[in-house]
Amino acid sequence: MKLRDVLKPLKVIAPEKTAEPWDNVGLQIGDINQDIKRALLTIDITNEVIEEAIAKECQLIISHHPLIFKPLKNLTTNSVVSRLALKASQSNLAVYASHTNLDLAENGVNRALGAALGFERGKGLVSLGYQEFVKLVTFVPEENASVLREALWQSGAGLIGNYDHCSYETLGTGRFRPLQGSEPFIGRQGEDEKVNELRIETIVPLEGYTDLLTQIKKLHPYEEPVIDVYQLQYPKKSRYMGEIIKLKESLALEAILKHWQKNTLFYGDKKEFKHIAILGGSGSVGLNYALKDKVDLFITGELDYHELLLAQEEGLAVLLLGHGASEAPVLKFLANTVPIETVIASTPYLTTL
Repeated sequence: MKLRDVLKPLKVIAPEKTAEPWDNVGLQIGDINQDIKRALLTIDITNEVIEEAIAKECQLIISHHPLIFKPLKNLTTNSVVSRLALKASQSNLAVYASHTNLDLAENGVNRALGAALGFERGKGLVSLGYQEFVKLVTFVPEENASVLREALWQSGAGLIGNYDHCSYETLGTGRFRPLQGSEPFIGRQGEDEKVNELRIETIVPLEGYTDLLTQIKKLHPYEEPVIDVYQLQYPKKSRYMGEIIKLKESLALEAILKHWQKNTLFYGDKKEFKHIAILGGSGSVGLNYALKDKVDLFITGELDYHELLLAQEEGLAVLLLGHGASEAPVLKFLANTVPIETVIASTPYLTTL
């Protein structure tokens, strides 16, 4: 399968344009036309991870943390990042990163963490504004509609809540007259033509619709397809990182640890909790939100010394899982998303606890 097709589902669940402005996500090494049979999934890219990818005959590494954060001045063996990038390139390994866009994804890092801890989906913890949408409308002959629909769905169009492939279609008559210099798919130059066409309208995230327009133009049989785009005032979907879970009954710390079964650090006096906040990776951005919501327990990857002191003074219990460990559950989610064979790296992150 071509790399561009392997990456399509990832770009749907975690659009690159939703990443933080300082982040560097997407394809970092490789050719979108490269043939890919197997991918290695990891949180970090290290020499060990690259060696494993080579040994297991992978052609792609999908990483949560980007290998290349800042622009490289050269591609030599003089620095760790350039050395690893050079090795991946020389081994014909493509490298793709999904970082803060995957943190933000509805079924990304934090939902995977919640599931690993045994929690049902909660409400959002850290507010990061809104996701806006446009209504996209196009017109196509009936016999060509199925190809266009599939392109829409593969690009993330038509997703409303827990429903996908959402659209509204009406059958009508399209009229046009090809002029000199045209190359009509139907009809002849200088002659009026009418065609039975489907009007297909669907909803598309604002941040991704321009790429979709390009794809529709490539797939549409018409030389000049009609495509209308309307910005919508509703819905506007709130964006969050992390979750706040309110349980019906108190849950003992031991029960949480039984689900996790990895090393942890616990700070606090309480041993049972009903109001819990979770945030994978660094918990710094979520601490004040957890305090504001008056949760009993904050489960996260890491906090610094002074943040732990603040939590202690505010009576907030904290359970630290380790930065990479708290993000690793998403790798299983990705394994079910990527449309080729995948392998999770033997050592996908640095163990810190």
